[in-house]
Amino acid sequence: MTQSAPSASYAAPPVIRGASSYHALALVEEGGAVGTWSWDLTTGDIAWSAGAVALLGFAHPGARAGFEDFLAVVHPDDRQDEYAERERLAHFGGAFDRELRIVRRGGGVRHIRNRGEAILGPDGRPVFAVGAITDVTPLREAEAARRVAARRLEAFAAAISGCLWVADAAGRILDSQEFRTKASLPRDAAPLWLDAVHPQDRLRMQRGWNDALASGEPFSDTHRIGSGQAADAWYRTSVRPILADGGCVAEWVGVLEPTVRPLDASGAGRSGLPPLTGAQIRAARAILNWSVGDLAAHSGVSISTIRRAETVDGPPPTLRHDRLVALRDTLEERGITFVSEPGQKPGLRPS
Repeated sequence: MTQSAPSASYAAPPVIRGASSYHALALVEEGGAVGTWSWDLTTGDIAWSAGAVALLGFAHPGARAGFEDFLAVVHPDDRQDEYAERERLAHFGGAFDRELRIVRRGGGVRHIRNRGEAILGPDGRPVFAVGAITDVTPLREAEAARRVAARRLEAFAAAISGCLWVADAAGRILDSQEFRTKASLPRDAAPLWLDAVHPQDRLRMQRGWNDALASGEPFSDTHRIGSGQAADAWYRTSVRPILADGGCVAEWVGVLEPTVRPLDASGAGRSGLPPLTGAQIRAARAILNWSVGDLAAHSGVSISTIRRAETVDGPPPTLRHDRLVALRDTLEERGITFVSEPGQKPGLRPS
């Protein structure tokens, strides 16, 4: 075979001391995920490295495998493109970078990235080609899994008549065009999800969100959004953390769903008394010598929700009815009696 000059200038390869290029290539190809090939375009002979033979799963040694053997392992839907690429390379040369599927013995399908370049002879025609193949199946499978997960989330959001969003550890929106549109958030930036909250509700929401950021616990509250909608358009935002392997918060997933305007007089428990106040909750915990975490563990109400309830002295205006009922019932079961006399501030006493 006549050695020809390359079609482009190349830097001299680095010198690998103490090892041959054969040994270096064997280390790179070990594991069967990478292989190399060289193709004499004048004779049609193709030389496959050991890694390429293992990756493609030829039925006989690679030294005897030609282009037709290669086509035999290519997925039927990709063969025509590979044949056309061979003809283009043989007649016009140039570089290429393609992905295709191969079918291994036993029926398994693998995704392969094939990169190469033709070398031109003195007459300017391609006479030789070299390339490398890489198994990119894990990458494609991960992408497919992410697409399935995204469709599942979309279906879940549609089922609850809400919209989902994903934010980074600080609360900056990473993904959710629907949420940005509904809340009139900019599309070409990474705004905080809290920017979607109506200005009149934002300070209260900010306190609860700060607690969630500090504790890494779920957060939920009812609010309006700042999209210029009518004052009676209320939504509930529920946010849950996604933890990294080390246990810290990597991302937040939230759902925004329509709800009714919160009632100011909800939360009566078994006693039928008016709703609990933040002051009563604080005082009841003090009598029982309970921390916020103790009350959360016994009632099933999150720590951040209890902390929000205790930031006001009166009835927490936006806490859900079932949360207040759970707090009252839990404290009453532990011997706390809540009292409310006409004209007097709500109080409590140990039973």
